[in-house]
Amino acid sequence: RMIDQLADLAPDFVWPGGFPGQSYGSLEIRANQPVSVAALRLTVNQAGRTLLTTTPVADLNTTLGTGSLVFPQIADGEGYTTAVILMNTSDGVESGTLQLWSPEGAELGALPAGAGSVRYTIPAGGVYRIETGGTSSEVRVGWAQVTPDAGPAPTGAAIFGRTSGGRLVTETAVAAATSTVHARMYVDLSGGHNSGLALAAAGASTPVRLQAYEADGVTAAGTPATVTVPAKGQRAAFLGQWITGLPANFQIGRAHV
Repeated sequence: RMIDQLADLAPDFVWPGGFPGQSYGSLEIRANQPVSVAALRLTVNQAGRTLLTTTPVADLNTTLGTGSLVFPQIADGEGYTTAVILMNTSDGVESGTLQLWSPEGAELGALPAGAGSVRYTIPAGGVYRIETGGTSSEVRVGWAQVTPDAGPAPTGAAIFGRTSGGRLVTETAVAAATSTVHARMYVDLSGGHNSGLALAAAGASTPVRLQAYEADGVTAAGTPATVTVPAKGQRAAFLGQWITGLPANFQIGRAHV
């Protein structure tokens, strides 16, 4: 169901004051048996077409994280905007700094009024949302970092979309990622599909080795590549721009990072 249809499933569900006219908030879910939860945001664009994108779901039974959050891909300008959504899942006020970085590790002034960073304060159980200005005539890409002052870090996602000819034509979400030295992703280059990869280095400059494999998980595909990500920088491309020699319609393989 959509959120405004919850009364169909639970007749005793009552909206809090200010809803549904309020633009955003949060929904708490409790169950006496384990359930799996997915959340989608529906947007009806200027042409009346429906766009769906995932939004973050926080498990309130897990131990709260205390480190920085990273959103490895954001975009702004020439029709692109990115909204960063943060949720406080703790019982106390959370505060910290949201910073935007360019691919070369410089501050990216894409927030309102040209700011490259902003302070956030989120009440217990609350939500914080900010969107880039979108005023640049050129596309600017980079990544976002959320650094809590102390104590728990929020959870969240970055949602970026593109408007062309006065219409929102595409929208997608980038979940907060934790830093790692070893990762794997699904790859699909078949039938008009493509697979992109964004790498952000919250610390020092680092080389990253990329290797693609066939669906059996052991047969290497294409020519491995090494990409150097600058300190506080980012590198993003479609997989075929880095790993050459992949089979035509390469599908259901994996990229090893």
